[in-house]
Amino acid sequence: MKSFLSFLGWILLLVVIGAWLIFYNLKYLSLQQSLYRQQEEISMWTNQVQSLNTELEKFEAEPETAFFAVFTSDELFKGPESFEISEQGARALRGCVPELQKTTGLVEVTGHTDNSPVPKSFGPRFSSNWDYASAKAAAVVRTLEGWGIVSNRLVLRSFGSTRPRSDNNSIAGRVRNQRIEILVRK
Repeated sequence: MKSFLSFLGWILLLVVIGAWLIFYNLKYLSLQQSLYRQQEEISMWTNQVQSLNTELEKFEAEPETAFFAVFTSDELFKGPESFEISEQGARALRGCVPELQKTTGLVEVTGHTDNSPVPKSFGPRFSSNWDYASAKAAAVVRTLEGWGIVSNRLVLRSFGSTRPRSDNNSIAGRVRNQRIEILVRK
């Protein structure tokens, strides 16, 4: 009789474990999948909001500003060590030309970098981030001049790494700091 009770106890234990596994699979796994889908959706919407914020930052206007646009170096140039405007960069800059032609003030093109050292491949050509940022801005100035912006309206400036917009401790922050700003004051 004792072995029968022991056997019955094991059966009962297995039935309880089986019922728990079925309940877990039906109830909690579906909740986990739902939670995972919700997290993915939140992540997607967060990325959309960040993308829209980045687009809005390109066209921030200050009260004394007639035109203002910001482009990261990744958006404008063919590569991090290139001074050649990419097709995407040309499209972005061409979008600014009609607005720049409508204004009458000086067109200030300002180069910015992150706080990373200048790429060693440039050797002595650029001894500092000031020089490097000014060369990037000069490429944009030459492009705008080629598209009909009168050269006596174009002003080239460089702030190097002295005016970051983001934290230089992250890749995303460094990308935002490597930028070209185009500004026309009223």
